[in-house]
Amino acid sequence: MFDRKLTFKTAILAAGIALFATGVLAQNLNEPAPDKKSLSPAVCFFTEVDFGGRYFCEHGRRTVNEVDERWRNAIKSIEVRDGASVKICSEFDRNGVCSNIDANKPELEPDLFNHVYSYRTKDE
Repeated sequence: MFDRKLTFKTAILAAGIALFATGVLAQNLNEPAPDKKSLSPAVCFFTEVDFGGRYFCEHGRRTVNEVDERWRNAIKSIEVRDGASVKICSEFDRNGVCSNIDANKPELEPDLFNHVYSYRTKDE
């Protein structure tokens, strides 16, 4: 037979992990952008023009030389909050066509639309 206490603890642990994962994944699925006051300064990357669709946000300074393959051909708009800025590029290691963005960009220019392979964020 099995230990009933162990089974209960395992079920509670599994439920906690499921709730945590749901909350984390909700940000990257179809939830609206997070409250601007709670996460600023930040740069948020969206899969649809006008800041729609799936998204992820970066806070503070961060260099990403190789954007995850799920995102690199999907980014269409960028929201910039409270003094943050970002340099996005069409190739890995911040090469290729690049653009410095320090204000909201509801639609990326054609060379970078669905083609963000690397970036560097800054805050103030």
